Amino acid sequence: MAESLGHKTVKSSVWSILDVLMRQGIGFVISVVLARLLTPSDYGTIGLIMIFISIANVFVDSGFGAALIRKVDRTNEDLNTAFFFNVFVGIIVYLILFVSAPYIASFFNNYELTDILRVLGLILIINSFNIVQNAIMIYSMRIKRLALLSAISQISTGLIAIYFAYQGLGVWTLVIQQLGAALLNAILLIVSTKWNPKFVLSRKSFDYLWGFGSRLLTATLIGTIFNQGYSFVIGKMLGKRDLGLFTRSEHFTQQPVNIVTNIINKSLVPSLAHCQDDLHRMQLNYKKIVEIISVIIFPLMFLLSTLSEPLFITLFGYKWIAAIPIFRILCIGYAFDIFSTLGLQLMQVMGRTDYTLKLEFIKKPIYALIIVISLFYGLKGLVIGKAIYCLVAAMINSSVIKSLLKYDYWRQMWDIVKYAFISIIILIPVYFVIHYIWNNNIFQILSVSVIFILLYILVLKLLKMPALALVCDVIRSFKK
Repeated sequence: MAESLGHKTVKSSVWSILDVLMRQGIGFVISVVLARLLTPSDYGTIGLIMIFISIANVFVDSGFGAALIRKVDRTNEDLNTAFFFNVFVGIIVYLILFVSAPYIASFFNNYELTDILRVLGLILIINSFNIVQNAIMIYSMRIKRLALLSAISQISTGLIAIYFAYQGLGVWTLVIQQLGAALLNAILLIVSTKWNPKFVLSRKSFDYLWGFGSRLLTATLIGTIFNQGYSFVIGKMLGKRDLGLFTRSEHFTQQPVNIVTNIINKSLVPSLAHCQDDLHRMQLNYKKIVEIISVIIFPLMFLLSTLSEPLFITLFGYKWIAAIPIFRILCIGYAFDIFSTLGLQLMQVMGRTDYTLKLEFIKKPIYALIIVISLFYGLKGLVIGKAIYCLVAAMINSSVIKSLLKYDYWRQMWDIVKYAFISIIILIPVYFVIHYIWNNNIFQILSVSVIFILLYILVLKLLKMPALALVCDVIRSFKK
């Protein structure tokens, strides 16, 4: 039984990797083409809209999706209760957003926001119809199917968006892309799961879903409001062009982080749910995951930060050159941010969403203070503040992991930062030697990447770092 579960978990993890790489790879190519066709102001306009869409979407989910994934003995009553609650909330939230649209446009002194917000806001209703279906796919570990559905949605809507961008639709290109992707994905999920909702509501199911989800809802809402605070402040105080530079830089920074985060959500969370009663086993698994993530994320993010100038010029052109310092700083910050996400996911698995909420009340006043201080130093100051907060949040979350898993705080820190030190020590001299010899952007990107990766693996082998062996074990387990 244990071997079967372990094999299924490893196989699910590999398909998670393929799923996310496929979606992120396709999405990256499409976003590069669109960035060349559209302007920072176009992305800034959508950035303003997404402030309110993101906050509203928290209410639509209400933590019910996570509650269904975590529950081992879920029933049809649980699924139906969650479905109809999510749909009801989705409709209500959209109507509120529809009425509020003119006031939001007036506040930002950008009256085209009214129509855009009302159209793009339909994504809330669409999303409400597939929360349960998405949970079904995740807890049943049908990751291969999710990979296929995601690829179909990304390719179809991406090609349509590129066509409309060439036709000169500007910001409406991004509206069509996001709305179309949500609609197609919802349809494919409904057809694929073959789950048909029935109007069967259970008070017992709702009590469980709300009991787990409400604390997660509150914590997620606080986190989302504060996370969108940067976009709000930049959009209001600095303008939509600066917001466009920030949102695009953040988007490209988050892509490698999202690859790992999505893998955690789709394979780690449901698999850890099966051993939530075995604290020792969960502690060992969590420590392994920390090592594996550290050995991958730090060299990747530091490499992207170092190569930010030739990367942006080659991929996006000179009109996005002002985004380079933003991207460079955010890469460093988000390398640590993933460990905050990992800690929060563990708390959900262990049913300790009360910790999640308490941590938000600790972290967000710090976040607000950083925004207030960094605002005096313009866009660059705000970005540096964002990176600092990522590090602070990871440290705060790690203090709770210490009490939950008996995983020593300083041991956690060392398991994480040792790979950061190795990456820096190898990467800096490699980059400056190549940069001094060659000025060609493409050659710099390729040569620095290849030499750095080879040296990094060699050093890990010489030092006998545990993460390298863990990665090899996962590959061997999947082959078996």
